[in-house]
Amino acid sequence: VSDVHLGGEGKDADLERVLRFFDAEGVDAVMVPGDIAHTGRISQMEEFARIWFEVFPDGLGLDGRKVELMISAGNHDAWTLGYDKASEADRRANWLVYGDNLPQTWRRLFGLAWAPVWRRVVKGYVFMGSEWPTLKPDFEGFMARHGREFDPKLPFFHCQHEHPRGTCHGEYGGC
Repeated sequence: VSDVHLGGEGKDADLERVLRFFDAEGVDAVMVPGDIAHTGRISQMEEFARIWFEVFPDGLGLDGRKVELMISAGNHDAWTLGYDKASEADRRANWLVYGDNLPQTWRRLFGLAWAPVWRRVVKGYVFMGSEWPTLKPDFEGFMARHGREFDPKLPFFHCQHEHPRGTCHGEYGGC
């Protein structure tokens, strides 16, 4: 699921409906590769967490199975509209990208360690994600350090919000 954009009208109901569908289908994981918040506000990420844990209490599906949350920040999560006019106290209280808000918010809301590049294993398969480029993900460095840990007989899955050049973004060729 991408581009949830919580903070926009009706988006919370859409997100809840999709997550309930996934739960009914018995998914083991849900990937959300960015633009969870609409304007980079912590309150919008809190709304995502509230809906997530309403549908998956303690990260569990209706039948008690573990459902892994895999999220990455996109450009709107890193967006700072109005940031330049805000006081330092306002930035600290409201924006995900201020200081160490991202790691603290991820830990507080999801119980997850935030990292520019992350890796999780579900049923033996590796899933990875990269954060929005301004958050400085070093995917090549990560792979150089951890690539040998992957089972070469199995595929791995990678998600990111930024469109790879020459794929689906037409003349823009990626962000």
